[in-house]
Amino acid sequence: MLESWCWFKKIRKPPYFKRWINLKILFHDGGMRCNLNEAVEIAGLAWQGSAHCGLDDAKSNGRLLSLLMNQVLNSLLQTL
Repeated sequence: MLESWCWFKKIRKPPYFKRWINLKILFHDGGMRCNLNEAVEIAGLAWQGSAHCGLDDAKSNGRLLSLLMNQVLNSLLQTL
């Protein structure tokens, strides 16, 4: 979608957009891929906002990333 939008606007896609992490994959259940709503549920968070609303989806991704970072940090601190 980003590539087609850049093409439409006649702008070059910045190189930093070639690197990204799909957080939903980290929250998959039993090897099956899940959507953002399911990833939020698997993480034990309550869904907030409307599905497929850009702002609400961005906030949900931020909440998933925050949870993941906290879990990794807690694991690292326990090993010290």
